[in-house]
Amino acid sequence: IDVFASGNIPIKTLDRSSGLIVAEQSYVAAPAGDESPYADCGKHKSKLMTTTYQVPTTANYNILVRGDSTASNVRVNVSWFAAAPTARNSFSTECTTKGVYELTLENQIKVAAEAPKN
Repeated sequence: IDVFASGNIPIKTLDRSSGLIVAEQSYVAAPAGDESPYADCGKHKSKLMTTTYQVPTTANYNILVRGDSTASNVRVNVSWFAAAPTARNSFSTECTTKGVYELTLENQIKVAAEAPKN
């Protein structure tokens, strides 16, 4: 919960007994045209025939935390989506995760879960 709060990611569902956390779909800020380190969303050709990377614009997070302050297992699943490259299209494309963000978030959550409580 603390890791989500520090990242301004709103929680949609929290089930402490099962360790499940589901976040609201969140906006992802990324520089336009640069390849995302987190997900492969493909490339887009503009009318000028220049190719740019599509980047994720939103993410859905599902986290499962098991364990206690001595040992914990954390599993993070993120579904990344890129908005359509033109404003005339209202659809989004699902991206392929690179697993980088998930591993980072798993480690942050594991450290927070195993930290001594005051």
